[in-house]
Amino acid sequence: MRVTLGQIIMRVTLGQIIMRVTLGQIIMRVTLGQIIMRVTLGQIIMRVTLGQIIMRVTLGQKIMRVTLGQIIMRVTLGQIIMRVTLGQIIMRVALGQIIMRVTLGQIIMRVTLGQIIMRVTLGQIIMRVPKITYRRHFVAGRELRLTNSFYSTSRLTNSFYSTPRLTNSFYSTSRLTNSFYSTPRLTNSFYSTPRLTNSFYSTPRLTNSFYSTSRLTNSFYSTSRLTNSFYSTPRLTNSFYSTPRLTNSFYSTPRLTNSFYSTPRLTNSFYSTPRLTNSFYSTPRLTNSFYSTPRLTNSFYSTSRLTNSFYSTSRLTNSFYSTPRLTNSFYSTSRLTNSFYSTPRLTNCFYSTPRLTNSFYSTPRLTNSFYSTSRLTNSFYSTSRLTNSFYSTSRLTNSFYSTSILVQSQN
Repeated sequence: MRVTLGQIIMRVTLGQIIMRVTLGQIIMRVTLGQIIMRVTLGQIIMRVTLGQIIMRVTLGQKIMRVTLGQIIMRVTLGQIIMRVTLGQIIMRVALGQIIMRVTLGQIIMRVTLGQIIMRVTLGQIIMRVPKITYRRHFVAGRELRLTNSFYSTSRLTNSFYSTPRLTNSFYSTSRLTNSFYSTPRLTNSFYSTPRLTNSFYSTPRLTNSFYSTSRLTNSFYSTSRLTNSFYSTPRLTNSFYSTPRLTNSFYSTPRLTNSFYSTPRLTNSFYSTPRLTNSFYSTPRLTNSFYSTPRLTNSFYSTSRLTNSFYSTSRLTNSFYSTPRLTNSFYSTSRLTNSFYSTPRLTNCFYSTPRLTNSFYSTPRLTNSFYSTSRLTNSFYSTSRLTNSFYSTSRLTNSFYSTSILVQSQN
């Protein structure tokens, strides 16, 4: 290997981690499921398969083909292709340029930080909206008394866009079942409001909705009291993005179980925080998580007081990247754990501020970060007080290239 402080080419496979690194030359092939990380100083390509999780993330751009101002979804009634199924989500993530290629079940999400392109299949709803030849009757700007119509208002069944008292509609308002966009008292709708079940975007009192708010179950985006939602808030279960009191959610906050991104008191979540078990991204008091924080065992990236971890922070076991006091949040502000982009008092964030642990790019007072400044342990590129880092400066042990106070180093 020709390695410079300005250029490090690592091919890492977790599941197949090829670092082609030895202390003169250490070649590690690590398979965690099958995680492939191709790392360069300016470019980190991580192909991560957890089950099969593909995330392609770009800094500053989230491409799910969804922007908060613009959601581009090609949908047909019964088929949603964001190339995301709640059983299959593929995310292409480049951070710096990090390509993780993540599939959760099979979750395909092409994400760039500013632009998220998600091709989602919910059941199989293809949002390539076909040409609809149904006649629409407008009364005072509203459509009334239609059946199997694309845009309608009330008393409809199996319509794409409708309002209250609908069943199997795409956009509806209230008292709907299996609608895509609807309001309260809905079931299996994509976008809906409260009292919904299995809706994509909904509000409180929903169940199995994709985007919902509160009291939802199996929703994608929701707020509170939800279960199995993708984006939701507190009291959720199995949601992708949610807040506290969630279970099995992708992005959620505290009191979650089996969530992708969640907060404390979670179990079997992808991104979660404390008191979690078998989560991918989690925080303290976790077991068998990919990204977690302290009090963990068998973590990939951690710091100190760890067991069988690749890069970890402190008191962690089997966590990949995590922080303290957070559970499964993607974007958060303060007092978070296992968030991707967050603010101070965070742990296991990729880009964060001070007082962080296990972050990729961070400032001082960090632990187990890839690029950090001071007071780090087991980081790839760091400055001082490091142990088992690849490139560091002083007070290092078992590092590849370092400066002073090294033990078992190449130079």
